[in-house]
Amino acid sequence: MTTEMLQREWRTLHREPVPDLLRALEELVLAQDRVIHIGTDAQKVDKRIDFVTCVVVLTPGKGGRVFYTRIRKPREEVRSLRQKLFTEAWLSVETAMAIEPSIPSTLPIVVHLDVNPDKKWASSRHINEVVGLVMGQGFEVLFKPDAWAASHTADHVVKNKHHTGQLSARGPAPARSTGRR
Repeated sequence: MTTEMLQREWRTLHREPVPDLLRALEELVLAQDRVIHIGTDAQKVDKRIDFVTCVVVLTPGKGGRVFYTRIRKPREEVRSLRQKLFTEAWLSVETAMAIEPSIPSTLPIVVHLDVNPDKKWASSRHINEVVGLVMGQGFEVLFKPDAWAASHTADHVVKNKHHTGQLSARGPAPARSTGRR
């Protein structure tokens, strides 16, 4: 089991530190009908790429809570779209693998991928590989236009829109493709 993602600095959408992500999740998942959604998105910033992984604990029809962590990498470490997509997918999978042992086995974990199956986007060339990566680890997977945890929630956080009142933790936005991959 990997714990590196758990040791990172996690925050809420209000930028409040979350000292122990597992404890926060354990308290939230005590109620039934919860689903954990995990998604990662990236943004180029100067000479680096910021990756934001979001964990969303959703109570369908009632809202949810969002926790996120930010990882910064030099651009030289991420040289291609394929490498960026695999890094996004792996950060989400690594997070899912780290929290899975601490939550009830009946609680679904869904990994959201910021890839678009539409052939007009470059990310479509890599969809089978990254979907296979997630499914190979035993997790459910969603991709655009249904991957709101990556293409909406993580996208807003990585672009620092989450503290301007533009994002709520209310769950999926209406399905639409926002990607340009």
